[in-house]
Amino acid sequence: PLQHSVFQLFMEGPEDKLFQLVSVEKHPSDISLPGSALLRHEIAGRKLSEIYTAELTATAETLFRRKRPIVTINLSGISEFTVAKLLATYMVATVVTAHLAGVNPYGQPAVEERKRLSLELIRKFQE
Repeated sequence: PLQHSVFQLFMEGPEDKLFQLVSVEKHPSDISLPGSALLRHEIAGRKLSEIYTAELTATAETLFRRKRPIVTINLSGISEFTVAKLLATYMVATVVTAHLAGVNPYGQPAVEERKRLSLELIRKFQE
């Protein structure tokens, strides 16, 4: 339900978003769904990677048809290393974007105030 309502917003809402889709080349474990009658017959018995790929492709195609800006990130697999690389990329992108926008990404006065107060309280505990 969440994916449907969010996707509705993406398609019919304000055109002020950039979409990032993450694809995975090799899944670490690829289980098949049961052939249960409780599932839609199209996905019963299918591998999760097949369903993931179909959903990703359909999402990208739908966004493309609506001329929404899309960035596709392709991971070779899912591991601590690939996820760490992805997060590091986002961290660098955040710093660069902030710099281009004239914002100091390291200037956090509210955080500094909290840290200062925490240190004062810790010092009081030591007394």
